[in-house]
Amino acid sequence: MVHLQILQLSENRFSSHNGNTDLKPFFASLANCSNLTELNLAGNHLGGELPSIIGTLSTKLAKINLDDNHIHGPIPPEISNLFNITLLNLSNNILLNGSIPPELFQLGSLERLYLSNNSLSGHIPSAFGNVPHLGLLDVSKNKLCGTIPESFANLSQLRRLFLYDNQLSGPIPPSLGKCINLEILDLSYNRISGTIPIEVASLSSLKLYLNLSSNHLQGHIPLELTKMNMVLAIDLSSNNLSSTIPSQLGSCIALENLNLSRNILKGHCQREIPDSLQASSTLKQLNFSYNCFSGDITNNDAFSSLTIKSFLGNNRLCGSIEGMRKCHRKLTHNLLVAILLSLLIIPIFCVAGYPLLLRSKFRRKSTVFNMKGIENEKEAMRKEIKYPRITHRQHLEATGGFSPSTLIGSGRFGHVYKGVLQDNTRIAVKVLHFKADGEVSGSFKRECQILKRTRHRNLIRIITICSTPDFKAIVLPLMPNGSLEDHLYPSHGPQCGLDLVQLVSIWIAL
Repeated sequence: MVHLQILQLSENRFSSHNGNTDLKPFFASLANCSNLTELNLAGNHLGGELPSIIGTLSTKLAKINLDDNHIHGPIPPEISNLFNITLLNLSNNILLNGSIPPELFQLGSLERLYLSNNSLSGHIPSAFGNVPHLGLLDVSKNKLCGTIPESFANLSQLRRLFLYDNQLSGPIPPSLGKCINLEILDLSYNRISGTIPIEVASLSSLKLYLNLSSNHLQGHIPLELTKMNMVLAIDLSSNNLSSTIPSQLGSCIALENLNLSRNILKGHCQREIPDSLQASSTLKQLNFSYNCFSGDITNNDAFSSLTIKSFLGNNRLCGSIEGMRKCHRKLTHNLLVAILLSLLIIPIFCVAGYPLLLRSKFRRKSTVFNMKGIENEKEAMRKEIKYPRITHRQHLEATGGFSPSTLIGSGRFGHVYKGVLQDNTRIAVKVLHFKADGEVSGSFKRECQILKRTRHRNLIRIITICSTPDFKAIVLPLMPNGSLEDHLYPSHGPQCGLDLVQLVSIWIAL
């Protein structure tokens, strides 16, 4: 045993003494192994506290792997006696608790320290800055609190820093920008606030990933972030970042994964997601969900493999991405159509559909009529217009008994049929459904009242009406050129759409 250099007992399901509660006998048995340089007991069932006699092991010991066991209790400060240790791995012992002992930083040769997925608490000691050769520090998935030490600036050899999934607060120290060899920085799932320091955003050494997600960061995305020419992934999701995405971000020549979801990002132009991101030749995974983006998104270039999952929560986006609502019109065209639609009123049915009537400008008298004046106006209108009388029987004859072959449209309150009177007048008959609750009757009266008072060159005239207790119809001239809806939205029918000049002309004519 004296000449033993490497003890490799990993993943053998060993247990400790006294019902897997006492590690002292095991470590005592290694006291005479003066040449021991590596101890690997990872992935067993070893339970109990780390005894102080661990500090009496061979001073030649360079690597200790005790991860994935059932070790509990604090880290003994006596471990600092093993001054030649370069790797110490105590991760995945979820009952390992207490604070990180300051004595640990007397290990001047320490290069890699793994303490993740334990129950360590307290602050991260500033003494970490006294370990000059430290290249990897992983204290993720613990209960550490407080701020990130400024002393990390002294770790010029630090390449990988994992502080995620703790309870750290305060700002990101700008001094982290002095870690000029840093390749991975993961501060996600903490309570870190403030802005992203320019010094950290300027770390051109980052070549694997930067993860600042799930914190309380605010402000804008620093333009300096675009200088990370070697980084493969950037995750800034679930913060309070605002303003715009720097268009130069698409020029990060190695960037493959970009997650900006769950912020309040927006833009200053119609297409608020920069074109440079879509034009990137390296980007493969992107997430813009739950921001304030709008505009037209196409499934070209870097966006060709994306689905609606990358754009959720941006209700003003439309385009050709799988699952995204389609963009039917350009913005200017939509604006004109919206103006026109705001002027439309009562639907009047005709052949091949029934055009929506444009809202007319009601002619009103310049004086306010009293009740007597209103009655005089009604009498004058009755004398002026002589409506032909068309009986219910004539309606039946003109429409072939309201045959389905003459049906040209249906609506909420009735059907529209085409027909020909005995004098060869071509008509459209709007027959209202009869309901006992009076809903249709009231609608019929309101429609007749409005049509009677309406005068406009763009409104179709009414020929006559037919009203009995169980039959109500409006007779209109037959219009052969289709409905206004077919012209405004040609995709809904066979007709050709109106061009921009025609839309404007109609609008002006109102």
